Amino acid sequence: MAQKERIVLTTHLCPGDLLCLEQAVSSLHDCYPEKYYTLIDCFFPDLFLDHPLLKPGNIGQPLEITSARGRAQPLAEVFLEQLEEKLGKPITLTRSKPQVYLRNGIKSPLIGIKKGSYVVFNAGFKDDYPVKWWPFYHKVVELLHFPMVQTGLRAHQHPRIEQARSLIGFTSLRELGCVVRDAAAVLSGPSLLTHLAHVYDTPAVVILGGSEPPECYPWAHCFSTIGRLECCKNGPCWKARLEKGKDDSPKLNCAICEYPSVGGYAACQTYITPEEIVEKLDELITK
Repeated sequence: MAQKERIVLTTHLCPGDLLCLEQAVSSLHDCYPEKYYTLIDCFFPDLFLDHPLLKPGNIGQPLEITSARGRAQPLAEVFLEQLEEKLGKPITLTRSKPQVYLRNGIKSPLIGIKKGSYVVFNAGFKDDYPVKWWPFYHKVVELLHFPMVQTGLRAHQHPRIEQARSLIGFTSLRELGCVVRDAAAVLSGPSLLTHLAHVYDTPAVVILGGSEPPECYPWAHCFSTIGRLECCKNGPCWKARLEKGKDDSPKLNCAICEYPSVGGYAACQTYITPEEIVEKLDELITK
């Protein structure tokens, strides 16, 4: 048997995007099952512990995988194109969704909570993408009359919602997967929760505003305001920030929202009401 070619995918992708990359890499191995031994060098290697095809590591032929933002299609398809270009081989997307492999012992921190008895949500945002923030999660918690669990990383901005149970900063990425797996539904902007919902077939409500198109998340119930403001009249704006950041990032500081609200969020987000989000969640959790 010929020795497998060792490749190292080097990337600075966020966890949600890494799951989409996993879908593309697993498809690569389906197409060429004995060709590659694949490692990944990233900031979140825990996502790939126990993975049969993709291992954390950095020794081998480096292939840089870059952000796929800016395309109106699922991220896995864009990453597949990058792999095709770098490896010089045609690849078919054989996997319908990403996979996270959990060994025995990885459990949800919600001990004793019945599966399907809560909605998990992320009400925060990262400092580099505040345009994604929707400011009305607290109203959803008030109106839904169904237990809700708030999640997120401590390093990000998360306004604490007192009526919800908080797991902010208390889960590993893999434990968060268990929380999403056992939830009745997921509510979030474009985030890791959105992609974990895809992994576990958990119904997802995704609040996009005008910055990203629903085509990127075909498995989810998306709320978009594309076409309702001049800035996103003909398509998503792909903006990231409300004002220039202190980090002097040339990429992100060129993506400044044209209509930031006085309240610290993008104006397009205000066109999505808590009532319509609650209506969709009610529909999903009562099926």
